[in-house]
Parts: sequence; structure tokens; C-alpha cells
Amino acid sequence: MAAHFFGLNNARDLLNKLGRDFEKLEDQPNVDSLFNFFVTAGSIKDWILVERPELKDRVDDLYNGRLLYCLEIGNKAKHLVLTKSRGRVGLPDPVTTVSDLSTLNGTAINDVAVGSTAYGWSLGYGEETHVPDLLEYAKEVVYTLVDFFGIHSISPSHHR
Repeated sequence: MAAHFFGLNNARDLLNKLGRDFEKLEDQPNVDSLFNFFVTAGSIKDWILVERPELKDRVDDLYNGRLLYCLEIGNKAKHLVLTKSRGRVGLPDPVTTVSDLSTLNGTAINDVAVGSTAYGWSLGYGEETHVPDLLEYAKEVVYTLVDFFGIHSISPSHHR
């Protein structure tokens, strides 16, 4: 990668940022942490392709397989509506559902003080849930990307 951005010099640096985003998401699950995590996770694809264009087919397979929802979550988070559907013809715009994990119990979300409850999120298309727990999916995303970076020796520390 020719230049750095915010002190991020390569795809490995962005992967490390994703790890920090995940730690924040685990420590304090909230919409800001979830947003940052999935925008970063989707952006890693582009950073890998700039650094290692020869991996295009493998990266495409990864993001159309186990990381299928990363790009759509990140894209919708950035633009409010999905601007890149990656060919998922016939599916409605993805929606997230917020579930209270502690005290909400039917209370309107606007009536609950910020930070007073723990939330969980799921992802669906129309009435169908595709990812029942986005926090668990986030963990899978981290493990999948760490494995992918290792298998393909992407930005090993000795090449910085």
C-alpha cells in the first residue's frame, strides 16, 4: 500500500483495528460499536485487494461465503439504504432487529436510558432472519479474517 491513512498502513493494520472494534463491541454492545465493526469488516476487503490483487477470487469467495453479510451491513450502515446488493436479486433491503437482553421487557426503546440495558441485534430480509445474533456473527467474522490473513500471509509483520 503506497500511503497510510490514520496511521493504518496495510490490511493487517485494519484487521487489528477490527479486533479493537470487536473488543469494544464485546465490552459495551451498542450501535456505535456495531456500526464501526461492520464498516471496518467490509472495508477490509478493499484493503486486501489493493495490497494483494492476485487474491481477488479468494477474497470474493470469502465475502460471498462466510462473510456474506459484512458488505451489506457496512454498506447500509454508511448509506442508510443498500447501494450495492452484490447480485442478491429479489431480497428486500436488510433490516436489523434490536432485542433487549436484560430490562427492556416490552418497554419502548426511546423510554430506556442510554447504557441502562444490554441489547442484541439480528439481521433479516423482510420477515426472514438470516443472522439471529450479530454479536456472534461478529466473532465469526474476526476468526474467519484472522485465518484468511494467516493462510495467505497478508501483511505479515516482517513486511511492514
